[in-house]
Amino acid sequence: MDPLDAVAPYPRRQLDVTASALIKHFAAFGEMHTRLADEFIGDESQYRTSLGHVVSSFTTVYLLTEIRSRLGVEVADDVARELWSAWQDGEIPPWLWDWADEEGLDHNRIAAAANEVARNLRAKAALLAPDAHPGQTEIPTS
Repeated sequence: MDPLDAVAPYPRRQLDVTASALIKHFAAFGEMHTRLADEFIGDESQYRTSLGHVVSSFTTVYLLTEIRSRLGVEVADDVARELWSAWQDGEIPPWLWDWADEEGLDHNRIAAAANEVARNLRAKAALLAPDAHPGQTEIPTS
């Protein structure tokens, strides 16, 4: 059982999805991971994982709250259901590729950046070149 189920459960069925339900869940999830980041500040991997959860929770809460306040509950609930469905379907990467196309981004340059980060991470992990990319110990989150 998810420890947040008693506080702000994640909707398990589309019927239960509303902007308010996602806002509550991700506000609680973000706060929980803020506390975990503080708890595990010496464990860089857990710390960075928790910070990533804090940022993504903030983004979800901020955008749904703004949509609800500017465009109303009905629109926010529709967006929340679409977002939840995308998460459930696991079809996020194609959306990202499409949006990158719409913004004129070059997929080859993105791939090259990913390859460089992967190369640096492998080098650090193998201790072959600890200064391959100073300070980079994991894939960037922003």
